Amino acid sequence: MLDRAPSPVTAVTDTLIHLAELALRFGRIDRTACYHPVLSKDGRLIKESDTDHTVMLGWLACALATRFWPELDQGLIAQLALVHDAPEVTSGRS
Repeated sequence: MLDRAPSPVTAVTDTLIHLAELALRFGRIDRTACYHPVLSKDGRLIKESDTDHTVMLGWLACALATRFWPELDQGLIAQLALVHDAPEVTSGRS
């Protein structure tokens, strides 16, 4: 029996699963810097996660660019905001 390369659908599925795993690991990183802590109803301090930080930055970066630099590519700004802390996934630190 011949070894075959995975089908295009399998290759895409495997890539998407890997990307989803990276995104979930990103959300579990304990941020060293916690700029926006929130006090929970039971009095616990909830630190900003990397995913909290990334979504917040994406919204702010796009809003500011739209207001002050409308000539910039909003899609590119959003993409850069999404990946700016991506190396933290492999290092496990912020």
